[in-house]
Amino acid sequence: MFTGPNGRRLCTETVTHIKVRPLDAPNAQPAIAVRNCFSGLRYLMMPVLYEGDLLGRIIFGPFMPEELGELGADLQSLQGEFDLKKAKDLIDRIRRAPETTVRRILEHFAKLVDVLVFTSHKAMISSQLHIESVTESYREVQEKNKKLSDALERLQELSRLKSNFLATVSHELRTPLTSVIGYSEMLLAGLAAS
Repeated sequence: MFTGPNGRRLCTETVTHIKVRPLDAPNAQPAIAVRNCFSGLRYLMMPVLYEGDLLGRIIFGPFMPEELGELGADLQSLQGEFDLKKAKDLIDRIRRAPETTVRRILEHFAKLVDVLVFTSHKAMISSQLHIESVTESYREVQEKNKKLSDALERLQELSRLKSNFLATVSHELRTPLTSVIGYSEMLLAGLAAS
């Protein structure tokens, strides 16, 4: 169908309509849109909404509607571009289905997608909350580490000052005490004159 210019144009229009054109969703309720292909086949489309936001669309098709007897009128008008007998054989391979059945399948699938989107969104929010909690805990640990690091530096400075004080006091006291000890020993030995 894509080999001739008219077939290419009609295929492109169908694909553009199915994939790109906006789907109306009145009152934020997903509504099924129908697109008939020029070949006689049909597509059903439904928007995927979450909290009023359009996430994408579900496309079911192509399928052969039960009411279609022959090839579509647009396809028959392209008789010179390709073999209609071969087109009929190819289209006959596609299953016929009542549109009501296809609508039920599409609605059921949309419910499954809604559940998947809801649970995925819930899991994403839970993981974001967990990440925020871990990030906040990490920040608190960093603050405590900073305080501990500052306290350690102060303690090390105090320890250095204590060591310096003891060294100074020890040196300053050792000299006079050495003399006192020396005189005391002389007094005890009776070497000193009274």
